[in-house]
Amino acid sequence: MRTAAVVLAAGSGTRMGSSVPKQFMEVGGFPVLYYTLKAFQDSPVTDEITIVTAKGEEETCKNIIGNYQFSKVTSIVHGGQKRVDSVFNGLCSLKNIDYVFIQDSARIFLNEDLIEGTLQAAKESGAALAAAPVRDTVKVSSDGEYVLSSPDRSSLWIAQTPQTFRVDLIMSCFRKYREALKKADAEGSAIDEITDDVSLVSLFSDSGVRIVRSSFWNMKITEPEDICVAEALMSTTKYC
Repeated sequence: MRTAAVVLAAGSGTRMGSSVPKQFMEVGGFPVLYYTLKAFQDSPVTDEITIVTAKGEEETCKNIIGNYQFSKVTSIVHGGQKRVDSVFNGLCSLKNIDYVFIQDSARIFLNEDLIEGTLQAAKESGAALAAAPVRDTVKVSSDGEYVLSSPDRSSLWIAQTPQTFRVDLIMSCFRKYREALKKADAEGSAIDEITDDVSLVSLFSDSGVRIVRSSFWNMKITEPEDICVAEALMSTTKYC
Protein backbone atom coordinates (compact mmCIF):
# COMPACT_ATOMS: atom_id res chain seq x y z
CA MET A 1 0.00 0.00 0.00
CA ARG A 2 1.33 3.41 -0.98
CA THR A 3 0.10 6.83 0.11
CA ALA A 4 0.59 10.37 -1.13
CA ALA A 5 -0.25 13.84 0.15
CA VAL A 6 -1.63 16.46 -2.23
CA VAL A 7 -0.80 19.79 -0.60
CA LEU A 8 -2.82 22.74 -1.90
CA ALA A 9 -0.66 25.86 -2.14
CA ALA A 10 -2.20 27.70 -5.08
CA GLY A 11 -4.24 30.34 -3.25
CA SER A 12 -3.69 34.04 -3.74
CA GLY A 13 -4.29 34.96 -0.11
CA THR A 14 -6.44 37.97 -1.02
CA ARG A 15 -7.98 38.13 2.45
CA MET A 16 -4.51 38.46 3.99
CA GLY A 17 -4.11 41.86 2.32
CA SER A 18 -0.59 40.98 1.19
CA SER A 19 1.13 40.79 -2.17
CA VAL A 20 2.79 37.58 -0.94
CA PRO A 21 0.53 34.50 -1.15
CA LYS A 22 -0.24 33.32 2.38
CA GLN A 23 1.41 29.92 1.85
CA PHE A 24 4.75 31.71 1.47
CA MET A 25 4.32 34.22 4.30
CA GLU A 26 6.38 33.57 7.41
CA VAL A 27 4.86 32.36 10.66
CA GLY A 28 7.14 31.62 13.57
CA GLY A 29 10.20 32.06 11.37
CA PHE A 30 9.20 29.65 8.61
CA PRO A 31 7.01 29.85 5.49
CA VAL A 32 3.44 28.64 6.05
CA LEU A 33 3.98 25.87 3.48
CA TYR A 34 6.96 24.56 5.47
CA TYR A 35 4.80 23.27 8.34
CA THR A 36 2.51 21.11 6.23
CA LEU A 37 5.38 19.70 4.19
CA LYS A 38 7.31 18.88 7.36
CA ALA A 39 4.35 17.04 8.86
CA PHE A 40 4.10 14.74 5.84
CA GLN A 41 7.88 14.48 5.47
CA ASP A 42 8.11 13.21 9.06
CA SER A 43 5.06 10.95 8.78
CA PRO A 44 5.91 7.24 8.61
CA VAL A 45 2.64 6.53 6.78
CA THR A 46 3.21 9.07 3.95
CA ASP A 47 5.28 7.91 0.98
CA GLU A 48 5.29 10.96 -1.28
CA ILE A 49 4.06 14.53 -1.60
CA THR A 50 2.66 16.54 -4.51
CA ILE A 51 2.46 20.32 -4.21
CA VAL A 52 -0.22 22.17 -6.17
CA THR A 53 0.75 25.80 -6.69
CA ALA A 54 0.01 28.76 -8.94
CA LYS A 55 1.87 29.29 -12.20
CA GLY A 56 5.00 31.30 -11.53
CA GLU A 57 5.40 30.03 -7.96
CA GLU A 58 7.26 26.82 -8.82
CA GLU A 59 10.68 28.26 -7.95
CA THR A 60 9.46 29.46 -4.57
CA CYS A 61 8.26 25.94 -3.82
CA LYS A 62 11.53 24.45 -5.04
CA ASN A 63 13.48 26.78 -2.78
CA ILE A 64 11.47 25.66 0.25
CA ILE A 65 11.91 22.01 -0.72
CA GLY A 66 15.66 22.45 -1.12
CA ASN A 67 16.22 24.62 1.94
CA TYR A 68 14.49 22.14 4.26
CA GLN A 69 15.34 18.91 2.42
CA PHE A 70 11.78 17.74 1.83
CA SER A 71 12.81 14.62 -0.06
CA LYS A 72 9.30 13.15 -0.25
CA VAL A 73 8.13 15.87 -2.66
CA THR A 74 7.98 14.14 -6.04
CA SER A 75 6.06 16.69 -8.12
CA ILE A 76 4.87 20.28 -8.34
CA VAL A 77 1.77 20.88 -10.47
CA HIS A 78 -0.28 23.94 -11.37
CA GLY A 79 -3.51 24.81 -9.68
CA GLY A 80 -6.78 25.52 -11.43
CA GLN A 81 -9.42 28.23 -11.36
CA LYS A 82 -11.10 26.77 -8.29
CA ARG A 83 -10.03 24.58 -5.41
CA VAL A 84 -11.76 21.57 -6.93
CA ASP A 85 -9.72 22.03 -10.13
CA SER A 86 -6.48 22.26 -8.18
CA VAL A 87 -7.24 19.05 -6.31
CA PHE A 88 -8.01 17.26 -9.57
CA ASN A 89 -4.71 18.41 -11.08
CA GLY A 90 -2.88 17.09 -8.04
CA LEU A 91 -4.67 13.75 -8.14
CA CYS A 92 -3.88 13.30 -11.83
CA SER A 93 -0.16 13.54 -11.04
CA LEU A 94 -0.24 10.48 -8.76
CA LYS A 95 1.08 7.12 -9.96
CA ASN A 96 0.57 3.79 -8.18
CA ILE A 97 -0.97 5.39 -5.09
CA ASP A 98 -3.68 3.66 -3.05
CA TYR A 99 -4.63 6.36 -0.53
CA VAL A 100 -4.31 10.13 -0.75
CA PHE A 101 -4.30 12.89 1.87
CA ILE A 102 -5.67 16.19 0.53
CA GLN A 103 -4.36 19.00 2.70
CA ASP A 104 -4.67 22.78 2.83
CA SER A 105 -1.15 24.20 3.13
CA ALA A 106 -2.52 26.91 5.43
CA ARG A 107 -3.42 24.42 8.18
CA ILE A 108 -0.03 24.53 9.82
CA PHE A 109 -0.80 22.52 12.96
CA LEU A 110 -1.27 19.25 11.13
CA ASN A 111 0.01 16.39 13.27
CA GLU A 112 0.69 12.68 12.98
CA ASP A 113 -2.45 11.72 14.91
CA LEU A 114 -4.63 13.33 12.23
CA ILE A 115 -2.59 11.87 9.39
CA GLU A 116 -2.72 8.34 10.77
CA GLY A 117 -6.28 8.71 12.07
CA THR A 118 -7.75 9.78 8.75
CA LEU A 119 -5.78 7.09 6.92
CA GLN A 120 -7.11 4.36 9.19
CA ALA A 121 -10.66 5.69 8.84
CA ALA A 122 -10.31 5.85 5.04
CA LYS A 123 -9.13 2.23 5.00
CA GLU A 124 -12.36 1.29 6.76
CA SER A 125 -14.84 3.42 4.80
CA GLY A 126 -13.03 4.76 1.72
CA ALA A 127 -13.22 8.39 2.80
CA ALA A 128 -12.51 10.39 5.96
CA LEU A 129 -11.86 13.92 7.14
CA ALA A 130 -10.59 15.78 10.14
CA ALA A 131 -13.41 17.82 11.65
CA ALA A 132 -14.10 19.75 14.83
CA PRO A 133 -17.45 20.01 16.62
CA VAL A 134 -19.07 23.44 16.46
CA ARG A 135 -18.63 25.20 19.80
CA ASP A 136 -20.86 28.23 19.30
CA THR A 137 -24.53 28.65 18.59
CA VAL A 138 -25.02 29.00 14.83
CA LYS A 139 -27.54 31.26 13.13
CA VAL A 140 -28.78 31.01 9.54
CA SER A 141 -29.41 34.26 7.67
CA SER A 142 -30.06 34.85 3.98
CA ASP A 143 -29.28 38.57 4.03
CA GLY A 144 -26.90 39.05 6.96
CA GLU A 145 -29.45 41.18 8.76
CA TYR A 146 -32.18 38.86 10.07
CA VAL A 147 -31.99 35.40 11.59
CA LEU A 148 -33.92 32.70 9.76
CA SER A 149 -33.18 29.74 12.00
CA SER A 150 -30.91 28.29 14.67
CA PRO A 151 -29.75 24.78 13.75
CA ASP A 152 -28.92 22.29 16.48
CA ARG A 153 -25.17 22.64 16.92
CA SER A 154 -24.83 19.12 18.35
CA SER A 155 -25.08 17.80 14.79
CA LEU A 156 -22.74 20.37 13.21
CA TRP A 157 -19.04 19.89 12.50
CA ILE A 158 -16.40 22.18 11.01
CA ALA A 159 -14.75 20.46 8.05
CA GLN A 160 -10.96 20.61 8.08
CA THR A 161 -8.10 18.77 6.41
CA PRO A 162 -6.62 16.29 5.87
CA GLN A 163 -9.41 14.75 3.86
CA THR A 164 -8.23 11.27 3.07
CA PHE A 165 -9.48 8.87 0.41
CA ARG A 166 -9.01 5.61 -1.36
CA VAL A 167 -7.69 6.90 -4.67
CA ASP A 168 -10.02 4.91 -6.92
CA LEU A 169 -13.04 6.24 -4.98
CA ILE A 170 -12.14 9.93 -5.12
CA MET A 171 -11.10 9.72 -8.79
CA SER A 172 -14.41 8.05 -9.67
CA CYS A 173 -16.26 10.89 -7.91
CA PHE A 174 -14.21 13.50 -9.77
CA ARG A 175 -15.04 11.86 -13.11
CA LYS A 176 -18.76 11.90 -12.27
CA TYR A 177 -18.52 15.51 -11.14
CA ARG A 178 -16.83 16.59 -14.36
CA GLU A 179 -19.46 14.73 -16.41
CA ALA A 180 -22.17 16.52 -14.41
CA LEU A 181 -20.49 19.85 -15.13
CA LYS A 182 -20.45 19.16 -18.87
CA LYS A 183 -24.11 18.18 -18.80
CA ALA A 184 -25.05 21.29 -16.82
CA ASP A 185 -23.14 23.52 -19.24
CA ALA A 186 -24.86 21.91 -22.22
CA GLU A 187 -28.27 22.42 -20.59
CA GLY A 188 -27.51 25.95 -19.42
CA SER A 189 -28.01 24.96 -15.80
CA ALA A 190 -25.69 24.87 -12.80
CA ILE A 191 -24.66 22.47 -10.07
CA ASP A 192 -23.80 23.25 -6.47
CA GLU A 193 -20.34 24.64 -5.88
CA ILE A 194 -17.90 22.14 -4.42
CA THR A 195 -15.95 23.67 -1.54
CA ASP A 196 -14.29 20.56 -0.18
CA ASP A 197 -13.48 17.04 -1.32
CA VAL A 198 -15.75 14.95 0.87
CA SER A 199 -18.66 16.79 -0.75
CA LEU A 200 -17.82 14.95 -3.98
CA VAL A 201 -17.95 11.59 -2.23
CA SER A 202 -21.28 12.45 -0.61
CA LEU A 203 -22.75 13.63 -3.93
CA PHE A 204 -21.34 11.06 -6.34
CA SER A 205 -20.99 7.84 -4.37
CA ASP A 206 -22.74 5.71 -1.77
CA SER A 207 -19.64 5.61 0.42
CA GLY A 208 -19.88 6.90 3.94
CA VAL A 209 -17.40 9.56 5.09
CA ARG A 210 -15.83 8.98 8.50
CA ILE A 211 -15.18 11.87 10.87
CA VAL A 212 -11.87 11.93 12.72
CA ARG A 213 -12.31 14.35 15.58
CA SER A 214 -9.99 17.32 15.53
CA SER A 215 -10.06 20.65 17.36
CA PHE A 216 -9.66 24.41 17.04
CA TRP A 217 -5.88 23.90 17.03
CA ASN A 218 -6.13 22.60 13.46
CA MET A 219 -6.87 26.16 12.38
CA LYS A 220 -6.45 27.57 8.90
CA ILE A 221 -4.45 30.76 8.27
CA THR A 222 -6.91 32.95 6.35
CA GLU A 223 -7.02 36.44 7.88
CA PRO A 224 -4.09 38.61 9.10
CA GLU A 225 -5.02 38.05 12.75
CA ASP A 226 -4.64 34.30 12.25
CA ILE A 227 -0.87 34.75 12.09
CA CYS A 228 -0.90 36.31 15.56
CA VAL A 229 -3.05 33.46 16.87
CA ALA A 230 -0.79 30.83 15.26
CA GLU A 231 2.38 32.36 16.69
CA ALA A 232 0.76 32.56 20.13
CA LEU A 233 -0.11 28.85 19.91
CA MET A 234 3.46 28.04 18.86
CA SER A 235 4.77 29.78 21.96
CA THR A 236 2.87 27.41 24.27
CA THR A 237 4.36 24.21 25.63
CA LYS A 238 2.05 22.09 23.48
CA TYR A 239 3.55 23.37 20.24
CA CYS A 240 7.16 24.11 21.24
